[in-house]
Amino acid sequence: CKTITVGLRNAQENARVRVRPGEYVESLTVATPGVELVSEARHQARITGEVTLTGDHARLVGFHIQGLHRGDHWVEVRCLLGCGVSGNRMSDLLCAGDCAGIRVAGGGASVAIEDNELDQLTGRLTVGVQVSNGSDHIIVRNQVTNISSGAGRDAYGILAGGAGLTIAGNTLQTLTGTGAGAAVGIKLSGVFDAVVVDNDIEEVTGGPGPGVSGRGVGIQLGSVSRAEVLRNEVTRVAGGVGGADGDMGGSATGVWVDASTGVELADNVLSLV
Repeated sequence: CKTITVGLRNAQENARVRVRPGEYVESLTVATPGVELVSEARHQARITGEVTLTGDHARLVGFHIQGLHRGDHWVEVRCLLGCGVSGNRMSDLLCAGDCAGIRVAGGGASVAIEDNELDQLTGRLTVGVQVSNGSDHIIVRNQVTNISSGAGRDAYGILAGGAGLTIAGNTLQTLTGTGAGAAVGIKLSGVFDAVVVDNDIEEVTGGPGPGVSGRGVGIQLGSVSRAEVLRNEVTRVAGGVGGADGDMGGSATGVWVDASTGVELADNVLSLV
């Protein structure tokens, strides 16, 4: 296709739209159900823009995506059922406000976020992969690195709500809060039935104040009903350290469980240094 937009406009239901290597400066919406938008050569088709999936069972595979300057996401999923974001590389997004690298918005079910690389994401409240609600979503084998918040807000590797979540085999590294903002590897909030297994979380640092510094947390569960947290490795977690006399340093916690029931913790390796 001459541009990706033209290829998508002409695509029939359940079609595969192949994109040749090259530079594409355009924001895209995959609206036709079942369409798979795929880079012919992994990471060699480069998109500068934002990609939105709205058609059920639509998939985005194998692209290198650079966000719009002062945008608020690389990829947003708004379908009702079965969308997928797989094998993409996403880099260098500076947001004007709150920011999410991959955002699953509007609920839906059975969205798969797998085998993606996300690097260099900066905004106010900043999240690598965000799932607001819905059911049976899968977040597996993603690499999320260099997530930084601004304006005293929080930074998260994965922030998720909903039911029936699977979060497994992800690598989350170098997450940094600012001011009193926290940094958290994985946070579940308002979740029913989740599995959090085999994740590697490293170098999570709360903001450095001034005044009260931000906390650093490897895995945080709040208002969760039934979850298995197994075989995760959490290392180098630290609260922020203020630079002035009288500043209060932030706390550091490997796994933090609050107002939750039916949580199983087993075989996790926690080291705060």
